[in-house]
Amino acid sequence: MTITPGILEEHWVELARKATLFSNKDTATLVQIDVCDGEFVPAKTWPYTVVGAIAGLDESLNELRSRNIIVEFDLMIQNP
Repeated sequence: MTITPGILEEHWVELARKATLFSNKDTATLVQIDVCDGEFVPAKTWPYTVVGAIAGLDESLNELRSRNIIVEFDLMIQNP
């Protein structure tokens, strides 16, 4: 069975920590980052909780890639 853990976090540091934790488990081959804008759904998650986080998206994702973490995104946002 394949398990894909979903991560909903307000801050990148905690999101990256959980992505690393889950990717080191034998049951998870990738992680899913749930992105919520506070419009499509009531909650806000990274990058919508941090000013300028979208501009730094490539750098943030490179951090995960350098750890060999496979990521998919679940966009729960009004304007993808």
